[in-house]
Amino acid sequence: MWGMSSRSVRLGGEHRRARRIFDSGLVRATLRGPVDHAVLDLEGELDFSSAEALVIAVRSIEQPVASIDMQHVDFIDIAGARALNEIVRLLEDAGNIEIQLTGLSSNVDRVRHLVDARDMVHA
Repeated sequence: MWGMSSRSVRLGGEHRRARRIFDSGLVRATLRGPVDHAVLDLEGELDFSSAEALVIAVRSIEQPVASIDMQHVDFIDIAGARALNEIVRLLEDAGNIEIQLTGLSSNVDRVRHLVDARDMVHA
């Protein structure tokens, strides 16, 4: 039977797109989802060698981002955690919404919280 289901209409067309915005070999960032409610997928290792360039790439995003999917991030160091915090702040300021972090492994979350605590002490 040929035809379109409501799901194919909802997922297709101009309302859904995916594009890679950054690829350093170690970490890849892909923007996916509806134009008005995108998800930023991060994949790989977010560390000192790619952190600054990733922040610059995220600054070029023009559409609202609702969440960052960290499910496929295998490693993060202090520079990567700081870059992640800056990315969240940039996206929240641009979209005037609270960014949700999803798919955090316990190790990635621990490094992120250690950086948050360290930065609060030194502020």
